[in-house]
Amino acid sequence: MDSDLPLSNIISSSNLTSLVRLSIRGILELTCLVGDLFYKNQNLAYLDLWACEKLAYIPHLWGCGTFLKRLEITFCDELMELPDDLGSLDSLKALDISFCNNLQLIPYPSGQKGLSSLRRLNI
Repeated sequence: MDSDLPLSNIISSSNLTSLVRLSIRGILELTCLVGDLFYKNQNLAYLDLWACEKLAYIPHLWGCGTFLKRLEITFCDELMELPDDLGSLDSLKALDISFCNNLQLIPYPSGQKGLSSLRRLNI
């Protein structure tokens, strides 16, 4: 897609509370993800962001802290940092980041649980 409008319309106009897997691929003009995406979808277990070349910002992930098991980010060249609450994802088992050439910051998890379920880290 050349626009993020269809994705924004779907998220803002529907009640996707039972969404378990979300794969966002090749939306060329997507610059950030809508925060409501994570707040409304507390069952989201798998999030895959692929070839969103202008994606520069991922909001806080606190809404899916107890459910998100896998986060994969690939070919997102404008992304410079991951959300600062990444460490709150206590159910995250796999974090895969590849071909994000401008990524400069992966926050260090703080607190007692910080990524305690992480079994695979691929950067």
